[in-house]
Amino acid sequence: MDVSLRWPDARQTHGWIARGCLEDADVAGIKINKGTIVIVPIYAIHRNPDYWDQPNAFDPNRFSNLDMVAKQNRFHYLPFGGGARLCLRQAFLVAEAVTLVARIIQSL
Repeated sequence: MDVSLRWPDARQTHGWIARGCLEDADVAGIKINKGTIVIVPIYAIHRNPDYWDQPNAFDPNRFSNLDMVAKQNRFHYLPFGGGARLCLRQAFLVAEAVTLVARIIQSL
C-alpha cells in the first residue's frame, strides 16, 4: 500500500504543501525569515534519486525491507504531510485497507 501512496491523485492536489516559517532559519546556507511561506515539493521529494532507488518505478517491494524503512528519513516519504499537521485521513486509510483485505479474504 505504501508504494501506491507515492503516486499523485486527488489527495495530493498540487503535489506540494505550504507552511509558514515560525522563526528565522538557515537551511543549507539559505536564510529563511520568520513568516516566509515555505513550499514543500512532495512530488519532487518522492522522486528524488538521492532518496530513492529507481524513484520513477512502481515497486511494490520498496517498503518490504524493514531495515531500509527504518533508516529512511521520515520526511522523504510524505503521502499525508508530516509533523504536527499530519493529515487526519491517514488513520482512516489504514483502517479502510485492513477492512478491504479482510473482506477479500472472507470472500475466498
